[in-house]
Amino acid sequence: MKTTPAFARLLVTAAIGLLSATQALAGGPLAVCESGRAFLWPAGGANIPFNPDQGPLGPLTHAQAVAATADAFGVWAAVSTSTATYAQGPDLPHEA
Repeated sequence: MKTTPAFARLLVTAAIGLLSATQALAGGPLAVCESGRAFLWPAGGANIPFNPDQGPLGPLTHAQAVAATADAFGVWAAVSTSTATYAQGPDLPHEA
């Protein structure tokens, strides 16, 4: 059987990908308490607060940065399997 260079490159790439793949651990807790129980948000993750600092974010004004952050949290809250919701808390007492 004669192989073409493109097919050989594909086989080598696939082999490297398979050999370099590491185990992915998903779905477990990111951290646990000393008792071994997972950290949990109160109320099942409803209205998890985020607290922006008082200043701008790069070229964004404070208002634009807060709106972009709220939009990003909205994307995570819209995941069909997610029960978490987010709410803007007060600004931090100082610019971080």
